[in-house]
Amino acid sequence: MSNLTPSQVDDLVQFLRGIPLFSRLEDEDLHVLAGIVQRESIQAGHELYRQSDDDKTLYIVYSGQLRLVHIDPAGVPNDVGTALPGRLLGETSLLLAEPHDVTALAITDVVTLVFKRDAFMPLREEYPRLWGRLTPSELVAQRLNAPQFGWQAKDEAVVLFAREHWWGLLRRMFFPLVALLGIIALLVVIQQSLPALLGLTVLLGLTVLGGLVAYVFVDWRNDYWVVTNKRIVHVDEIILIRKKRHETPLPAVTQVQYERQGIAAAVLDFGDLEVETFTGNIGMRDMPNPMLIKREIQEEVEKLQARERAAGRKGIRDNLEKRIIAKEIPKAPPAPPVIEPEARPTLTLGILRYFFPKLVDRQGEVILWRKHWIVLWRRALWPTVILVIALLAFLNWYYGAPPLGRLLESSAWWVWPFILGSLGAWWWWIFEDWRNDEYLLTGNRVIEITRTPFSLSEKRRESPLSDFQSTELKVVGPWQKLFRYGTLIVKLPGAQVEFKDIVNPAAAQTEITKRLNAYNAKRAEKEAQARRNELTDWFAAYDEIRQRDRVRDTSATAAHTARTIGGQSSDGSP
Repeated sequence: MSNLTPSQVDDLVQFLRGIPLFSRLEDEDLHVLAGIVQRESIQAGHELYRQSDDDKTLYIVYSGQLRLVHIDPAGVPNDVGTALPGRLLGETSLLLAEPHDVTALAITDVVTLVFKRDAFMPLREEYPRLWGRLTPSELVAQRLNAPQFGWQAKDEAVVLFAREHWWGLLRRMFFPLVALLGIIALLVVIQQSLPALLGLTVLLGLTVLGGLVAYVFVDWRNDYWVVTNKRIVHVDEIILIRKKRHETPLPAVTQVQYERQGIAAAVLDFGDLEVETFTGNIGMRDMPNPMLIKREIQEEVEKLQARERAAGRKGIRDNLEKRIIAKEIPKAPPAPPVIEPEARPTLTLGILRYFFPKLVDRQGEVILWRKHWIVLWRRALWPTVILVIALLAFLNWYYGAPPLGRLLESSAWWVWPFILGSLGAWWWWIFEDWRNDEYLLTGNRVIEITRTPFSLSEKRRESPLSDFQSTELKVVGPWQKLFRYGTLIVKLPGAQVEFKDIVNPAAAQTEITKRLNAYNAKRAEKEAQARRNELTDWFAAYDEIRQRDRVRDTSATAAHTARTIGGQSSDGSP
């Protein structure tokens, strides 16, 4: 707030010093915060925000009182406390970009200090020492310090990161270690007659043993689970062989079961989890602290369900205010989009685009993927080699033979064009067949197109996003890992769509997950709006009946009064 006097700034700094989130900040840090904070006032009876609001804002109560209400997954509102001066509201909204989980209703006139995420988060880069002195709550600190992954969305926070318990690692190593140690012991016995080779045998055995232990450890370390506030992700990578990433959206989770068997599991606190979803079950084996993992998953699922119920109730209220209380404010029509004329490519540019098409091509909301160049050259290797050899042979014949010999060998002028034309057509057919295989992602569906040259045959398969259940990424072998391509599998009811051999399948998986979340949110909002409209129609009809009955009652009362007065006048009564 730049319009404050120095004394007001000092008062504000002293107030911020008493907030737990800022308690370790120095004076210069607090003055930085005083420069970006805003002040908002609301009257008693009004809402500061509603549950499910996604304003990415932290509110600090400066004066007044607010009542906090939480709508649970069953749709039941519960009082969860009162916010007094100094209380933080929306810490997860500011730092984790999550929607609010309660509704804040002003009991008295309230003044709040407001921090917007867009202004607050840049402090992380501009003032790293300030950021390091913040003391967020334990939950927020845990999520801020959790591992970050390239496939995360901007508003996606890691709730839990877990690997298989180390007991599982020991079980994997046990039999290989026993077998290898037995072999080493056998070699030592055999080599007793040859002492010169004993040291070499032991060294070789220990080298193999160390390599095996390192491989098993790295393989165990590369198999992990990530639970975010949007999905459950399983990553399984075997070095130089394959990489898999399976994703399941949290709204698809219906229940989480866990099982613990054996003395070791009870003592070391590990067990198996079974995550039940609409699309099947997900098995999480030998997970440490399974009760914690179960609780975290269930809490996130219930949080999403509660937000959905709160958003539905908020929509009903907004509809009633618009249609019955007539508080709708007309919106200005949107400005027409500016359509710029598309530049027509030159012939040279057109040829380059044809022979060097983009493997990932974004055109508005449509994204197109083609198979990797490796796939083309794997198919076209021998045709290319034969074509090059034929060209070299033709050049050698043309420039090597004397002019008279070329005239005498007139038949060669017909043979060479036929050979080169046939080989060129063969190469072009393979290239065009590769180029025509496309995978398209639109705002509401995935389209798989397989087409031969000249459209002699074409297969087009379309799958709506509403049918999507989960996605799985597969990168198999060192070749695919080196050139960053692989297969993305989208699972549907009773079927699946495979984006085969596309470049950077991890980015494609992230994009599909993002589109799926947006599509599901839009569809849920559309369905909720239809239900709200129907409910509002009921209330509107009820209000019309009530208004009609009120008019009838008023008319009947007026008629009765008139008859009574008329009767009294005819009797001569005063």
